[in-house]
Amino acid sequence: MSNEKKIRDLLARMVSMTPPPPPFPEETLTVTQRDEAPRRNPALIFGVAAATVVALALPLFLMNRDGQPLGEGTTTTTTLPETTTAPPAPTTTVPGSTTTTPDTSTTHPEELVAAWPVFFVQEPADDSGRPSLVPFVMYITDRDDVPFALVDSPEDMLVNLERLPLEIPEGFYSAVPEAVEIVDKEFERTSAGLNRVTLDMNEAFLDGAGGLLADFTMLNQLIFTALQMDIDEVVFTVGGEPVEQFGSEGISLVDPVDAASFRDELNPIVLTSPVTATETEYAVYGMANVFEATLAYRVADTAIEGFVTATCGTGCWGGFEFKIPRAGVPAGSFLEIFTHSAEDGSPMNTVRIPLDTAIPKLSGN
Repeated sequence: MSNEKKIRDLLARMVSMTPPPPPFPEETLTVTQRDEAPRRNPALIFGVAAATVVALALPLFLMNRDGQPLGEGTTTTTTLPETTTAPPAPTTTVPGSTTTTPDTSTTHPEELVAAWPVFFVQEPADDSGRPSLVPFVMYITDRDDVPFALVDSPEDMLVNLERLPLEIPEGFYSAVPEAVEIVDKEFERTSAGLNRVTLDMNEAFLDGAGGLLADFTMLNQLIFTALQMDIDEVVFTVGGEPVEQFGSEGISLVDPVDAASFRDELNPIVLTSPVTATETEYAVYGMANVFEATLAYRVADTAIEGFVTATCGTGCWGGFEFKIPRAGVPAGSFLEIFTHSAEDGSPMNTVRIPLDTAIPKLSGN
């Protein structure tokens, strides 16, 4: 599938998820793509509310459809629901004169510096023993006063979390140790037609995360986060050299890796994109490798529940998607996706997602 068709399909999907704008006063939001952006298509920039998604994403995708950096000074303007109005100034009435109250309404433009889906880890809720991966969109604006080099790709945002004013969603964490850094990145197209990113890491990367399962989880978190915007595979190097021994068990990372390389070390239910929301429903997309490809879902403490079938199962990974209504879902609700135990029917391999994160908010607001 060509990049152009992918873009059209993506935008069509985004449009289908977009509700009408809320009836709020408008504030101007300027989005600037800087010179130092890496050679990859921009992230799926979800706006402050879903209504701004297409306004933000369409110009950026069209201007960067070949994966090259955008030109200097390229900007897109949309609207942000939030206006700050100062209280009216006191006035004095003089007999025979006309009283004029100065217009003190002010707007505060806010520049969206970066918006990337970043994968986070959730510990298993049962005895399945495998952690889950779920992506959430993380936002940085100019009000956060963050150097662009820390957030110019989703994997940069991931390894710099401790230096960023971001809040990890409830029940999730990062398996990447704070000492791990990306020293350099290189993007290329291979002879097989694949888009590859080479991540040159620092020496701390070689130590892993402390134990074999933790090492696999760290690798999966980095790989899934990096494999976005048409990136097909990742190569890890340290000091420009291939990684022959990684982590506690000396895992070889000499060859390129992709989403399939270590995913069997994860919970067999993986969300592949952030949960999105319209005025009427939530949309969920993922992949699974479960018995008879059958998954169950429910919104905790509500009557909303159901089943969905992946495109493959019982030894193979297949995609799944489903939608649930927003009606009857109170604030603070959690979506649970799971399988049923063959022994007693109890939930297994549960992934628990806070649905409030499906409505993106700019950091600092």
